Amino acid sequence: MSFDKGCTLDAHLERKPILPILLVDDDPDDVTLIEEALRGAGVSLPLVHLENGQQALEYLSATPPYNDRNLFPLPRLVLLDLKMPKRNGFEVLAWIQAQPALADLAVIVLTGSVREEDRKRAEELGAWDFQIKPVSFTELIRIIRHVEERWLGQYSHLAFGLRQLNNSRAGSTV
Repeated sequence: MSFDKGCTLDAHLERKPILPILLVDDDPDDVTLIEEALRGAGVSLPLVHLENGQQALEYLSATPPYNDRNLFPLPRLVLLDLKMPKRNGFEVLAWIQAQPALADLAVIVLTGSVREEDRKRAEELGAWDFQIKPVSFTELIRIIRHVEERWLGQYSHLAFGLRQLNNSRAGSTV
């Protein structure tokens, strides 16, 4: 890493782009609630919303209209629904898992599915976390705070390191 002459580390770090949260969900009511829960939990990162899995693949692969990484930077975290049109969340997870450049991308499944087989399949496809969309807004804020603390907060690098260690012990390639 190089610095401008006379530039402090803090000043250099301030120039880093703020990476967004990518929300992939086709239900406009859920999107509105998640946006409000993010604000309620004090998460101030920009939010990029896409309505289906196909748009997510286009965004993540920098395919037009998302080919300008200055306008459409890779996200810091993906909140992914499972049941969507065009490409579902499982297809998105499988595609991400096949992209070595996205190996460090935190993908959190946020879904209405309570099926244990969906949880297991999402984890097998590389989801970092699996959260069921709650009925209560207060519970949604709690989930968002959990995600923020674990995957976006000051010590998120420790959670990432533990995840990598657990995956290597399990023989996973993710």
